[in-house]
Amino acid sequence: MTKSKIWLSILFTPLLLLSACNKEPTQSNVPKSTEQTAKTQPNCETTIIQLTPPLREKYAHQVANYINQKVNSNDIQIQKVIEIGLWSAANITTQVSDPAWFIFEKKFKQKNGELQVKDVWAGIAEESDHQMLIDRITKLGAPEDFAYCFADAVIHINTNDEYQIAFSFLQDAVKNNDKLIVANYG
Repeated sequence: MTKSKIWLSILFTPLLLLSACNKEPTQSNVPKSTEQTAKTQPNCETTIIQLTPPLREKYAHQVANYINQKVNSNDIQIQKVIEIGLWSAANITTQVSDPAWFIFEKKFKQKNGELQVKDVWAGIAEESDHQMLIDRITKLGAPEDFAYCFADAVIHINTNDEYQIAFSFLQDAVKNNDKLIVANYG
């Protein structure tokens, strides 16, 4: 290395370090969904919708088609439905499945406003799972406020009601000697 290159290196290295230290960070280390959730928390009570018979039939029909088994839509129990814009989630129990949340998006262009199942969440969630649920739903393309209210609904659902509905299915199957349904619960 020549003397002039060494001299330039000694002269400019401190200036480069100084300018790097004064730069504003380009990205926050906090995930965007966490920042947005902390700023605005929607009133999730307003997202609970009244389940009319036609709406109940619409959800039950879509779930029966999605499960792709011989499930009668009349035997599908819907405990709770939340909806924001084109997105909705319904807590549903069938004869052949445990209670689960089905996440729907209304599709207008391809299916004339028909509900399309986007995801299914089956399980119990705790407060510590809130952000994970929000992230899961926003990855589907759902808006933040819907994802937040979905997470809130999943965490605060009364699991006793869910399992009471599932147990009533099992009781009916035993009374009717429906061995296939009883076997599915085993």
